[in-house]
Amino acid sequence: GSDFLGYLALWDHVKERQRELSSSRFRRECRDELLHFVRLREWQDVYTQIRQVVRSLKIGIDR
Repeated sequence: GSDFLGYLALWDHVKERQRELSSSRFRRECRDELLHFVRLREWQDVYTQIRQVVRSLKIGIDR
């Protein structure tokens, strides 16, 4: 349970920082926080694809 909540907290943090920072600054911050920028982008792409499938199936989601 707590691992999943940790991943959600990380996801929210990453999304927030990405909104707040320029692209180059965000990349630098990812490196400084030991997060792989390309892997984050891949996960964001997967998230977007899942949201699109869920919407096409007309399944309601809260986030």
